[in-house]
Amino acid sequence: MEKEDKDGITDMFPPLTKFLHTNNLSVATVREVATSHLTSLSKHFSSYFSDVNTDDWDWVHNLFAPAATENDRTGKAEEQLNYPVIGR
Repeated sequence: MEKEDKDGITDMFPPLTKFLHTNNLSVATVREVATSHLTSLSKHFSSYFSDVNTDDWDWVHNLFAPAATENDRTGKAEEQLNYPVIGR
């Protein structure tokens, strides 16, 4: 099966399939519109938040996590550690 055919399968998303058939649209058309919209939205937000230092806002990533652990690592640093999985 060619890549183009695989990309057009929407059976796993029945509402999308119905929308495409009802409005006689292709997946490529919807993908193009969605990509254009998200790119535009990203540029719009960048103009408002271009000077924000995301390191200062680490707590927003998981506001229920403590600001620093007992090892003085931020939540982001803790997440990047690879802990062994027990029981496997």
